[in-house]
Amino acid sequence: MNPELKHSLPGPRHVLAASAAIAVVAATAIMPTPAFAAPGRPDPANLVRIVERSDPHTRTTGRVTTSHRTVRGAGLDMTIAGRGEAVAVGNQAVFSGTGVDYVSRGVEGGFQVAAVIGDANQNAQQYRFPGKYLELTEAGYVIVGDGGSTAEPVAAIDPAWARDANGAKVSTRFEVKGDTLTQVSDVTANTPLPVVADPRVRSTWYGWSVDFTKSETKLLAVGGAGCQAVAAKAPSGVGQAIRLSCVFLAGWAGTAIAQGKCVSAKIFNPYVWVPWIAKCYK
Repeated sequence: MNPELKHSLPGPRHVLAASAAIAVVAATAIMPTPAFAAPGRPDPANLVRIVERSDPHTRTTGRVTTSHRTVRGAGLDMTIAGRGEAVAVGNQAVFSGTGVDYVSRGVEGGFQVAAVIGDANQNAQQYRFPGKYLELTEAGYVIVGDGGSTAEPVAAIDPAWARDANGAKVSTRFEVKGDTLTQVSDVTANTPLPVVADPRVRSTWYGWSVDFTKSETKLLAVGGAGCQAVAAKAPSGVGQAIRLSCVFLAGWAGTAIAQGKCVSAKIFNPYVWVPWIAKCYK
């Protein structure tokens, strides 16, 4: 076993408890702001101000790399529905769209793309991660896998959030299909516009990374006593996680053995594992 401690989100905000904590922004800190500074296309600087007022607690760490309809950050490419090349505004980059404009920026641990929705008919935005596989968790996170459903998870997307021009929460959700993430927000003709809604991608999102050996994978596949044997050799936190997730890991281990491979896992907390099937390192 090769457990490796990784830097991650602070402990209490891990998956099961994090959905509300990460998304909440104090409404009192957000003041209404006009969607457009002048007739015609929105002013890029004004779009940046709108996003900053909607999400005042997020600090930028630098501008992400952008090219035609693509944002690159945290080792990932994200394709958006913007038009043409991005316009730089300080540490942020703005893509123009049709009824929706996009502000991208580097943030701690990854990057953020905020959609500024100025047309109530544009209530769904699509983001594609070429070559990746997306999985939506019960806690609202989206796990980004490096390929198919059993490939290594390389990033996580925070639960969806959205706010209207007055700072009020807007009901929103993620949907996934293959390599495509769709954020759907409850925007109507009565919603104060613009609405800001965003996916935030994190490349450092888990607490432990564990690679099980071939013999450990075989023990895990047995379940029960096998899990206990593997857990007894692990550090206390990982051992507890193995015991609590025994049935879950046994299923993955059986699939791995059938493919001549081993199980690896990234751990949010003792109750939530994100596994993948990898080559055996020992």
